[in-house]
Order: sequence, then C-alpha cells, then structure tokens
Amino acid sequence: MKNWSPLILITSLFLCTTSCKEVYFNNPQPKAGETLNSFPEEMHGQFRNTQFNKVLSKKDSSAYGMARVAIDKLFYLDSASIQKDFSEIDLHVSNQKIDLSLKDKNNKTYFTSSLALSNTLVLKKMENYLVINKMFTLGESDYQEKPVDRWQPLILKKNKKSQWEAYFVQSPWDKTSIKEYEENSVIDEIDMEDLKTITNAKSNLLITFNNDMFLFEPARQSAYEKNLKRQEDSIIKKVKQEMKYCVKLYKWVYNQYIGNQNSGYQILIGETFFNPEDSSYYNINGSPSLSPLKGDKFYVLKEFTKDSDPDLCNFSNIIPFELAQDIKKRNILYPFIAEDEFYSQKVQFDNTYFTQKIAPFIIEPEIIYNGEGAEDCGCGMGPFNRSNYLEGKREYKKAIKKKNKEKK
Repeated sequence: MKNWSPLILITSLFLCTTSCKEVYFNNPQPKAGETLNSFPEEMHGQFRNTQFNKVLSKKDSSAYGMARVAIDKLFYLDSASIQKDFSEIDLHVSNQKIDLSLKDKNNKTYFTSSLALSNTLVLKKMENYLVINKMFTLGESDYQEKPVDRWQPLILKKNKKSQWEAYFVQSPWDKTSIKEYEENSVIDEIDMEDLKTITNAKSNLLITFNNDMFLFEPARQSAYEKNLKRQEDSIIKKVKQEMKYCVKLYKWVYNQYIGNQNSGYQILIGETFFNPEDSSYYNINGSPSLSPLKGDKFYVLKEFTKDSDPDLCNFSNIIPFELAQDIKKRNILYPFIAEDEFYSQKVQFDNTYFTQKIAPFIIEPEIIYNGEGAEDCGCGMGPFNRSNYLEGKREYKKAIKKKNKEKK
C-alpha cells in the first residue's frame, strides 16, 4: 500500500546497483609495493589554493563543486562536514601526515582535518608511484553478510613537468577489474600496468600540485561511467514506453468501472501481524500497521482518481460512491493513508453493517499483506507493451460482462 513513483523507483534501483557503490579493495595497494613509514621529503611543504575568492558567490559553480568532491575524496570526509563557503584551502605535507585547513572570506580558519600514517592509513610505493590507502569498515548490506574492512587508494605520481598529481579510482579500468567489481563489489589487486592505466585516465585526476600552489581538475566521466549512463538512459526509455500502455489501460478501465465520477473507492484487505488488542492505525518504520477488525483481517477504504498513480490493483473490490461516503461518516473502516503520514485512529467497526453492506462487493478477496512483500500492480513495475494493453482490455471486458450477468 505504498505510493512509489515507478519510474523513480526502477531508475534508483538501477543506479544503486552500479554507481552508488564506491570502488574498494581487499588490501592496501599495490600489494607488491613497498610500505613506507613516512612521506618522501620531495613531497614536504605548504600548498595553497585561493581560486575560490572569485567563486564564493557562485556556490554551485563547477570549480567550487569539484573542490568539495576532491577534498571529500582526498580526506575521506562527508560533504556535510564542510558546510561553510571557503576562499582558501591549505595543505601541509610533513613527515608523517597531511594537514588540511579551510579559510573563509575573512581569512579565518574554520575547518581542519589530518591524514596521519597508521595501521588504517598505509603509504605504499611502486617505482615512481606513491599510493595512500585508507581503510574503511563497511557495514552489512546486500553485498555482504557482516562488517568487513576495505581499502580505498589515492594514487600520486609526478608528471612530465615534475608536478605531483593525485588520482582517485573513480571506476573499474579494464575488462578484468569490471568483471571483478561487478561480481564482488571489491577488487583484489592493482599492479604496475593498472597504475599506468588508472593514471592515464583524466577522469581519475583530482589535483595537480604546482610549486606552492595546487589546482583542482575539472570533473570528467570515465568510459565506464559513460557506459552506465547509456544503460540508465536505455532503461528509463523502456520504462517510459511500458508505462505509456499501462497508463492507457488504467484510464480505460477507470472509465469502465468508475465512469464520470471524480473518484472511486475500493476495499483493501490485509492480514495483520500485530497486537490484536490495539485497535489503532499507526506507522512503524514507514509500514502501516493495523489491528484486525474481523477474524485476522483488517479492512481499509481507499480513494483513487483517474489521475492517481496508475495502479491496476485499484479495480478490485470497488464499492459505490454513496456507500463509501457512508462508511467514512460512520467511521466503519480504516482510511487509507500515505506512507509518510503518521496518526492513530480508532474505528467503530460494525459486523452487521459490514456483512450486509460491504461484504457483497468483496468478490475477489485478494490478500494485500501489511508490510514487506505487498503486491504492487503499479505501472512501470514490470514489462507492459501494446500486446499487454490489448490483452488487458479483453480480460477486463470479460470480467465486466460476467459481473453484469451476475447482477441480473
């Protein structure tokens, strides 16, 4: 009985099985690299960025936005940690750590953070590459049964101008890493060839250090991310096409069952798993909870219109408009509430009234469970093409003909 927008739901599910995941590794990278106990002296120094004096009034500018992303990834911060506009960013690299400070337009430091080498922050070297590895403990999810430790690397290398560049692994970089990432949501190892491939992709470049200054690079999409975007667009296009025929069927059926009325009413039937002594309608973790009214069943009066989210389940157990108004006036059944609403309400269930007035309209008492596993007939929740539309019309015509015959 939840009101989800099917297009948003399906798109979100797709995105969260792809781009919502970070690229994590099983161990500090590269596994075959040398572990260092300090940052090399050639990296030591104070680095400053003052380009944001010009963009403080443009908070959503690409430069400002990229700076926030880079700081978050470089220092593994949540964006919410940096609430205030900043005009200057200072990085200080010393023997054992990197310090960050942000200054506002009045040149006052208001935020600081540090990365210090430890057993959860490991610095490794392979040839001319340095890799800072930060450990994260990931909680339980669809991809793992218990919390596990995972690593994210930040790769540093010198370019042809002897400037340091910082790269973050935005996405898998070849067929092997894509397969490993999509199957396990984690990658095992980076070797020398991988380091070259990752740092050749400009989409991974975050920061370039130039003498005592550093610059944020513009945001770029990787080939992997572009491919995901194409898949996303294809799915959205398909869902929209499927919804078109389903919505068309919904409006046709509405006209057949409800006609010119502004709204229709149906009786939803459910089984409750909650305390039968409590006769209130309330909300627990976004899932409506109702006490039984007759046996182990609860009954809900739901109103819907032609412009409601198209749900073909609306056309079961439809009752006359006048009866619905009387039920509401007498407070006989629970009213249908949206998922995000919260209130407690008593009802004056009358078994005689129910048996005589309501029960005759409950021809197909299909159970809609109160909680997880609730059936959803909403448009966009599955394949639905023109053939399905025509078949649906035929089936509803048969049902209407049978219903009219039973009335006679």
